[in-house]
Amino acid sequence: MTDSRRRRDDFVQGAVWYVGEMMCRKHGMVWQYTPEPLDDGTYPPLFDPTDTPALDTTCVAFPDAGPYEGFYPLNILRRMLIDEDETGMPVDEHLVDALDPAYVIDEDDDEE
Repeated sequence: MTDSRRRRDDFVQGAVWYVGEMMCRKHGMVWQYTPEPLDDGTYPPLFDPTDTPALDTTCVAFPDAGPYEGFYPLNILRRMLIDEDETGMPVDEHLVDALDPAYVIDEDDDEE
């Protein structure tokens, strides 16, 4: 089974919904979906049965956030299952971390 098929598994989708909904309720976020265009510039159907890019998933973000400024619950779940990221840096994240207000603060905004 491919990774994109695994992420559409009912159990995984339930976990993605749970993490996203908890972030919405805790931080006042909303669900967003920004589809990625295909090579020909068209967009795939929302419920496309074929494999889709990993980032072509729903995210949660603050209501005034722009595209790609959200948090992807699927990636939050993935980071809980790894010991180090793709650059070799250690990862020690837990579900409760996503509910901490410090998790959603954009450090770049503090510099303004």
